[in-house]
Amino acid sequence: MKVRLANKFDLPVLKQMLWNYHDSGSISGLDITSEDTGVKILSIILAGGGIALVSENNNTVTGMLLAICTPFLWDHSKLVMNEI
Repeated sequence: MKVRLANKFDLPVLKQMLWNYHDSGSISGLDITSEDTGVKILSIILAGGGIALVSENNNTVTGMLLAICTPFLWDHSKLVMNEI
């Protein structure tokens, strides 16, 4: 198994994994999201607004870690990473 930075070519599998997480029902309030929401989140992250890591086994993506940069509540000159 190896871990690497995700890239634009991983978008289809990342999108599917994100929706699988969405559909697991573990977070309330996700029922109002649309297909565009997941694509927007991934686009922001892949454009440098966060980090996306994928794990691979035999060239097949087996997992992901997504985090997005947001302003720190008490000091907007600082950013924090929030795991998704």
